[in-house]
Amino acid sequence: MFSRDRQKPDSYRDFSHPLYVDLRDRSAIFESVIAHTFPLVGIREGEATTKRSFVEIVSSNYFSMLGVPLAAGRPFSLEEEQPGANAPVAIASYAAWSRRGFDPGFISSQIRANGMPFTIVGIAPKGLRTATVISPDWWFPLGTYDRLINEWLGVRGLDDRANHTLFVAGVLRPGLTRAAAAQALDALSSHLAEEFPATDRDRSFVLTGMRRLDPISSPQYEAPVVFVAGLLLLMAALVLAVACLNLANLMLARGAARRREIGIRQALGGGRGRIVAQLFMEGLSLSMIGATAGLLLSWWADAALTAWLGSAARFLNTGGVEFTVDPSLRMVFVAGGLAVFSTLCFALGPAWRLSRPSVTSDLKDEPGVVVRRFGSGTVLVGIQLTVSLALLAVGGLFVRSAVEAAHASPGFALERQLVFSLDASLAAYDEARTRDLYRNALQRVQSIPGVEHASLASKVAFGEFVESGFVAVPDRKTQEVAAGFTIVTSGYFGTLPLPILRGRGFSTEEDVRAIGVPPAVISESLARRLFPDGDPLGR
Repeated sequence: MFSRDRQKPDSYRDFSHPLYVDLRDRSAIFESVIAHTFPLVGIREGEATTKRSFVEIVSSNYFSMLGVPLAAGRPFSLEEEQPGANAPVAIASYAAWSRRGFDPGFISSQIRANGMPFTIVGIAPKGLRTATVISPDWWFPLGTYDRLINEWLGVRGLDDRANHTLFVAGVLRPGLTRAAAAQALDALSSHLAEEFPATDRDRSFVLTGMRRLDPISSPQYEAPVVFVAGLLLLMAALVLAVACLNLANLMLARGAARRREIGIRQALGGGRGRIVAQLFMEGLSLSMIGATAGLLLSWWADAALTAWLGSAARFLNTGGVEFTVDPSLRMVFVAGGLAVFSTLCFALGPAWRLSRPSVTSDLKDEPGVVVRRFGSGTVLVGIQLTVSLALLAVGGLFVRSAVEAAHASPGFALERQLVFSLDASLAAYDEARTRDLYRNALQRVQSIPGVEHASLASKVAFGEFVESGFVAVPDRKTQEVAAGFTIVTSGYFGTLPLPILRGRGFSTEEDVRAIGVPPAVISESLARRLFPDGDPLGR
C-alpha cells in the first residue's frame, strides 16, 4: 500500500506510526496490518567486531500475518511495539543461530545493537521468506525505533505523525474486494485530513499487491525493474526459440539420413502412428535432457548469484543480510512443461512429415524427393537466422551501452581518490561526540603525508545510498522539485575536484555552525529549474 498526494499524483511517501495505528484500529478493511522499516544498525555478537548490518524493525504481528511460525522462542508482544517502549529484545535468523553452533542457550543470550544490549527472545525458521527478497539477520520491535535510530541525525520520534518512515502492508478481510477496500480507504483518508490537516491533508491510499521487490516508497520505482526483467525474459525466450528451431532443423537433417530406414519399416508394414511416436519420443528425450541440464545450470547460477550478492553487501560494508534467491519445485514443472511444449511445436511436425508414405522413392533414395519433401527446413533456417541476428543486435546494444557508461565522465576526477566510511552510530554516539569524532578524523587524515585534500560527505557520489527531498523558492509560487542532496564540509569541492561555476563554496566556520540562514550550493540543472529567468545567488 502507498500514500499518494492528491494534488501531485506522482508524489508518494511512506507511513507514520500514528497513521499505521489508524489503519489498524480505525478501519474494518484489513484482517491484519503490519508495519516495518529497514535501518542500518551496528550489531555485535559476543566478543566479535561490531558490523554495520541491515535489520528490520517490525510490528508485533509481523510473523503471524506472513504465516511464518518461529523455529523457537516467542514473537514480539503488542506492548513491545508501542513507541518509546523499554523493550530491548530481538529475534534472530536461523543463519545467526547456526553461526553460534545451534547453542541451546542462544535464546536469552544478548547482543549489542548500536552499543546497547538486547536479549534474544526468538529464532526465525530456516529459509524464511519475508516480505522482500532480502532477509535480515535480526528483527527488532517497533518500540526500539527511537533507540536504534540516532536522534542527532535529525530523525523524529516514532510517535511523531510527521515522521514518515514505515512501510505498511495488510491482508483484506474475507469477502472484501479491492474496489470496496479502496473506497473505504478513501473515506478514511478524508476523515484523517479533517483531523490532522498539517500532516494528512490531500493524501490518498493506493492498494497494490505485495511483491518480492518491496519495500519501495513509490510504485514508480518498480517500473524500470519490471521493464528490464521483461526484456531479459524476452531475450531468454528468443534464445529458447533459436534452440528449438535448431533442434527442428537437426531432426529434419537426421530424418533425411534415415529415409531408407523409415521406408523399409513402412514396406514391412510399420504403421505411420508408431513411426511418429518413435520420432516424437526421440525429440522429447532430447528436450528433457536439455531441460535437466538447464535446471542444473540454473541451480548453479542461483548459488553463484547469491554468493555475489553477499560479497557485494560485504564490499558495501554492510552485513547481516541473507539473499533468498534459490530454486523451487515450480522450476521443475516449468522446465518440464517447456520441454513438452517445445517438442510438440518443433518435433511433432518434422516427425509427421518424415513418416509420410513414399516407400518407393525412399527405398530408391531419390535426391530430388529430399529437396521437395524437406523444403520446410529452409524456412526454419531463415527464421532461426532472423531471431539470431535480432539477439545479436540487442546484445551488441547492451555491450555498447555498458562500455559507454563505464567511460562516462561523472563531472569530476576519479584518479587518486580514496574513500572510507565512518559511522558513529555503531557506538551510539550523541551529537557532540559524533562531531568531535568526525572533526578529529578529518584533521588526522589531512595531516597524513601525501594527502592533498580531504573532506567529509554524508554519502559517496554515485554510491549505494541516495538522500533526496523536495525544494522550492519561498518567494515564488513554483512547484516543489525533487532533488538529491549531500551534506559536505568546506573542502569537498576542492577534494573531488568539482568546479563551482558561480559564487563560492563553504567556509571552515560554516563547518562548525552556520549563522542565520544556512548556505547551500546547487547544481546548474537545479538552478535552471528553480530560477529559469533570474540569478540564483543570494536567493
